Amino acid sequence: MGVALFRNQAAGDYAITAIRTLTEREISLAGDALGNETMFIARVTVTLDVEEDASESLRLVRPERGSLLVSELAPLVLEDLRGVAYRFANYFRVHNNADSTISLANILFFSAFPNWRDYSSANPVNSCSTLSPLMRDPGGIWAQRIYRFPPDARSLRSGESALVVTDAIDHRGVAPDQPGFHDFSMADFEFIGRSDVDNPAVPNVVSVGPYTLDVDGHGWIAYETSPIYGLAAPLALDTLPRQFNAVWSGGSDFVRIPKTAVLDVLSADRTQPSLYPACPPTLLPSLDAETARLLPGAGPYSLHRRVARTLRSGRAILQRTRDSAADWYLAPMTPFQVP
Repeated sequence: MGVALFRNQAAGDYAITAIRTLTEREISLAGDALGNETMFIARVTVTLDVEEDASESLRLVRPERGSLLVSELAPLVLEDLRGVAYRFANYFRVHNNADSTISLANILFFSAFPNWRDYSSANPVNSCSTLSPLMRDPGGIWAQRIYRFPPDARSLRSGESALVVTDAIDHRGVAPDQPGFHDFSMADFEFIGRSDVDNPAVPNVVSVGPYTLDVDGHGWIAYETSPIYGLAAPLALDTLPRQFNAVWSGGSDFVRIPKTAVLDVLSADRTQPSLYPACPPTLLPSLDAETARLLPGAGPYSLHRRVARTLRSGRAILQRTRDSAADWYLAPMTPFQVP
């Protein structure tokens, strides 16, 4: 119980998130009534008029723990010794946040249609309205870059993670002693493209979406300004709804990943201001309440999911509130560290 007051605020819409973690005494008093859940959250949007006070009550509920989650993701560009952009050291960690073993076989990783801006002042057809069919769909998420883990992929035990990299090679030679360049030759999985080197010791995550070839030929690379990434349960993609958008990339197809199959989603944005107005967020609040505006232009940093609590066994339970702004923070890369 409590009251929070915010005075002298400008008129507009405000998103308010509350997170309450139980103390050790409260956990002891609750006994088995709450199971393993010790954190509660609430979120509400308030419209504030300049001439009126506004009040809102928040009812705290237990968040979903989820099953397979992305625990860390490195989407930024690095620079080699010549100062040239290097994009092939991107990676993410997939983490089992559940209490039972989960197989990665045929799990999907996708790069969805990103959050967008209205560029119609520079290009009349590149507007929020022309791309709106790809945004805010209550049935799911539209994507064209979709990747599938191999059918014989390993399983993850509770609290275990796997490292998935763009190229499973030793990147240190590109820029020796420079942060952000790691030896990924022993990664758990790598993406495979049409023209990159294939490490035979590392299983491949293959492209299965409508857009199958990346420009640089290395499989997945992160290049969106305001990206949306996610994990989904195994799906037969040829049975899913499709749509063709004549504006995106000069005309291309998208597949809708159903909301019920989405295991995890992350939406992020750059910290630099833009001259172009933002379109409404691509995802509805039921999938992601707010974008994490954390990304610099480049550098040896990654997005890290917050830890909700640590069990007595020492195992970390990661935070999943369906709110990227609340769940993620920016920090130096830690590709080999299990949360």
